[in-house]
Amino acid sequence: MPSPKPISATVRIAAPPDRVWAVVGDVARMPEWSPELRRLTVLGRRVRVGTTLLGLNRRGWVAWPTSSKVTRLEPERARWPGAPGRAARRGPTSCSARPTARR
Repeated sequence: MPSPKPISATVRIAAPPDRVWAVVGDVARMPEWSPELRRLTVLGRRVRVGTTLLGLNRRGWVAWPTSSKVTRLEPERARWPGAPGRAARRGPTSCSARPTARR
C-alpha cells in the first residue's frame, strides 16, 4: 500500500505561542474544534509521553472509537500516532505553536 500524502494546515493567530499552546496543547479540548470527535478521555492524571487518549467519533449515523498514545510532548509541540477521527487510519498527528514576524 502506498504511503499517504501529508496533510498540513497553518493558522496564524495574533497571540504569543505560549497563550496559543495553552489552548491547542490541551488535548482534552479537541472535541471543541473537531468536526467528528465527540469525546476524548485522557487516561491518567496529566498528558505526557506514553499517555493514552481514547476518542469517541461520530459522522452522521456512524460512530467509532479511537485510541492513541502520545509519542512526543515538549513545550509548544506534541505528536501522537493517528488522530481522533478518520485520519487515525492514515498517519500521525502533531501540533505546534511558534512565533511569526509581526506585520
